[in-house]
Amino acid sequence: MVFLHSKGRIPPPLKRDPSREVWEAFKVDKEKLNRLKELEKILTPKEKRFIEELEMDGNKGEAALRAGFGKGENFRSAATAASRILAKEEVAEYRSLRVEMIYEELGLSRDTIMAETAKVYRRCMSGEEVLEWDKEEKKWVGTGEWRFDSKGALKALELMGEHLGVFEHEKDSKDQSIDVNIKVVDKVEK
Repeated sequence: MVFLHSKGRIPPPLKRDPSREVWEAFKVDKEKLNRLKELEKILTPKEKRFIEELEMDGNKGEAALRAGFGKGENFRSAATAASRILAKEEVAEYRSLRVEMIYEELGLSRDTIMAETAKVYRRCMSGEEVLEWDKEEKKWVGTGEWRFDSKGALKALELMGEHLGVFEHEKDSKDQSIDVNIKVVDKVEK
């Protein structure tokens, strides 16, 4: 396959989908596989090709060009076509099923992702002693300072918080308004 889309050449369409053969070889949910086959009959070859190309790099416009959408090298029309294609219910379901099956094949789930994110958080929070080279002793010695990866820890906390819905309350509270009644008194009695 030639991916010289910058030169205007579009690769030939796939003769078969090797990923489906892989899914059939693994123990994959048969209902999902049957639904995927049904959707493949509904979608056009160009739409299926677009989803396959989109899985490669995530760039909707480039994937649309490689799948044969858009006029020549016109990225704008291809990006518009990509948005139009992804708005179709069947295409969105097809893409979602393919992603789910790939994750199942890799052994990934929400729980495993959260567990791995928690591991990253713990690793980032574990302190490491700062070392410096001692010229007299000719070895690395501790300075008494400890450092941890605060950026990585905060990102892991953010991802876990989003998953748990921790930040939903903050978003809701920003949208709420408070009505306050203030009574102004001109004279103060003693």
